[in-house]
Amino acid sequence: MTQIQCKHEYKTCPRCGAGFECKTGNILQCQCYGIVLPEGIQQKMETRYRDCLCRHCLEELGRGAPLNIPAE
Repeated sequence: MTQIQCKHEYKTCPRCGAGFECKTGNILQCQCYGIVLPEGIQQKMETRYRDCLCRHCLEELGRGAPLNIPAE
């Protein structure tokens, strides 16, 4: 029997700097699964960020937060 290896990566969110686990090998268990973003935001994200964002940032963007976190 062949065992399937699921790809999991530890990443840093390029928007907020938080660490998170990305489960690209099993999207149903990934932290981003089920998040719905407003129309057009995904294209804007792809031009701004080269990698995955954490669930917190994705949820904020889903509620209309700006792509960039305001500087403190």
